[in-house]
This record gives sequence, C-alpha cells and structure tokens, in this order.
Amino acid sequence: MPLSLIGKLLGWTGIPQWLLELLVIALVVLGIYFSGVFHERAVIKTQTVTKKIEVEKRVVETDHSHDKELADLRAYRAGHPEQPVRLCKSISVPTAAPRQPSADTADVQPVSGPDPGIRAEPGPDISELLGLFALRADEVSAGLRRRQALEP
Repeated sequence: MPLSLIGKLLGWTGIPQWLLELLVIALVVLGIYFSGVFHERAVIKTQTVTKKIEVEKRVVETDHSHDKELADLRAYRAGHPEQPVRLCKSISVPTAAPRQPSADTADVQPVSGPDPGIRAEPGPDISELLGLFALRADEVSAGLRRRQALEP
C-alpha cells in the first residue's frame, strides 16, 4: 500500500509504477547499507584511537619503569664500591708432551713458549673494566625488559 502511495505522488513523472517501486526499494537498501558502512567506520576509528591511547600509556609506563630500574642499578653501584680485582700472580699452564718433528709439521712456524704468568708484582687491577662491563650488561638487560614490556 505505501508503494502505491509513492506511485500516486510521483505519477506525474510518467515512469511506470513498478520502476518507481524498484527505485524506492533500492534507495532504502542503499541507505541501510551506507548507514552500516559509516557506523562501521566510526567503530573502527574508535577502536583504533582506544588502542593507540593504550599503547601510548604502556610506553609511558615502561619508560618510567626502565628509568627507575636504571636509577636503582646506579644507586646499587654507588652503594657497593668496586673492590680491586687483580690478575693472578702465577698460574699453572698445563703443557703437552713434546712431539717429535714430522714431515707434516716441517713448514709450521715455531712459536714462543707459553706465558707462565709469574710476575714479581701483582697483576693490573681490572675492577674498573669489569665494572663498566657489568654496567653495560645491566643497561642492555633493562633495555630488553623494556622492549619485552612494549611488545603485545
């Protein structure tokens, strides 16, 4: 019945009623379709903005925890000064039994004997190098924990 009303209203155009009814149905279907498309776009945009805010929040939190971890490591190092670490005065190096020269080793260049490691004074203090190595290892470890926290 409502479609015949459309035919009466648009009857002055001279278009057959069945074509007018088909056009009205097509307009209604397209209206519903585009309404759904626009609604879906709005939903996707809202979800994208929500996820972006969540990621930014997680980045800020992990940056704070990363900075706090590095500060804690520095405080620990400041509270625990490095103790001297010296290389050994003497070490025992195992030596292999002497070999008889053979034809296969005739072209090999001779090398000096092993360093016995015997010194009159203590070896150099390597505590500073070990401390720098430990500091860098802690920084790398903290950075990796930060990256793990950022990844979903």
